Amino acid sequence: MKILFLSLLPYPPNAGGRMRGFALLKYFATRGSVSLLAEVGGGLNDSEYSAALNQYSEKSVFVVRGDRRIPIPGFWWKDRVSGFLATVPWELGYAPLPEFERKLSEIKLETFDLIVANRICFAEYLVKLKNGNEFLNKTIVDVDDVILRQYEQRAAAAPSLSKRVKHSVGAMILKRHYKNILARVHSCFVASHIDREYLLKNGISKRVFLIPNSIEVDNCKSEALLSSGPPNLMFVGSLDYWPNEEAVIFFCERIWPIIKKRIPDVRFTVVGSGLSTRILSIIEKQEIDLAGFVPSVGPFYEKATLCVVPLLNGTGTRIKILEAMAYRRPVVSTAIGCEGLHAVHGENILIADDAERFAECCVKLIQNVHQREYLANNAFEFVKRNYDSLSFKKAMEDFCNSYENRHNRS
Repeated sequence: MKILFLSLLPYPPNAGGRMRGFALLKYFATRGSVSLLAEVGGGLNDSEYSAALNQYSEKSVFVVRGDRRIPIPGFWWKDRVSGFLATVPWELGYAPLPEFERKLSEIKLETFDLIVANRICFAEYLVKLKNGNEFLNKTIVDVDDVILRQYEQRAAAAPSLSKRVKHSVGAMILKRHYKNILARVHSCFVASHIDREYLLKNGISKRVFLIPNSIEVDNCKSEALLSSGPPNLMFVGSLDYWPNEEAVIFFCERIWPIIKKRIPDVRFTVVGSGLSTRILSIIEKQEIDLAGFVPSVGPFYEKATLCVVPLLNGTGTRIKILEAMAYRRPVVSTAIGCEGLHAVHGENILIADDAERFAECCVKLIQNVHQREYLANNAFEFVKRNYDSLSFKKAMEDFCNSYENRHNRS
């Protein structure tokens, strides 16, 4: 099978989206010949990723992305009106990349048996091509994060009418946009059964495959929990992803002061790139440790007493939770944070939604090493049983066998 893989750079696999993209690329390389066309952030040298990715793709073409954010005009109601009339919503925050469009137009799409769009924006490139629509029936889109549901969540929880209207309009635009793309492609992937049911129930896609996130458990060096020294809480996640930014702000402003008052020597470490000025100012005031981007999270997990996932919005499933469990670190999460994982409160995770209860869960774990070990060991067995790479490979095999059978019949 000849496969074209359209993606953001899926390397290094040290963040949720790149980990999933890299896993998909590696698997498809076992099913046929893969050509990779990827957008690359500025400041990277070819030598940093070409050698690794060329193991899995016969041909790799990289397009430097740089900054392609759309400037936001000053009057939000004008933005919403113009966005509502647009084909592609500006709420997604990025403009198309002309160089990527040009590179894609030079590729003979008819020579490929399967086209993989690792985000919905890469399927948009196909739609915009002169003859791109005729290849949508052999295109799959990985929608591991259904942003549409996030807008609906924000609208439901909005504290004011203006914000409720703002997010509701954004949700309407995105729903139309999702249907315009996903109803026309062969099928789509999601990471959560909740997202799958949502897309099917709302008629957004007719064929949705559940491809769970996974973690290479054997690659996670799981050290024993440290019982000496100051306790250290840790959050891992890219902070240019707004649900993560919102989560860190919520934790720092509402939860961290309660924990700090109860346990004065406790530390909190934030690991992740893309810091905003607001987060930086909060971190400086609260004396929180900022690691920023790191090449490997392993050493930070070794020093962590527990991991926190205080998300208030989000879809898909959190690889950061699976990763923490694989490193045998107990996790305290909101219900949204662990949505779709089937983790059980008190058995392999602690779940709390309000600030006081979340803080209390953290304090209890810090003070009780036996409960930490109980949760961590159960979590490790849980992730190994349900989210090791074998479960991912089984789901991918089922999809590929189904696709190849349909392809051969047609």
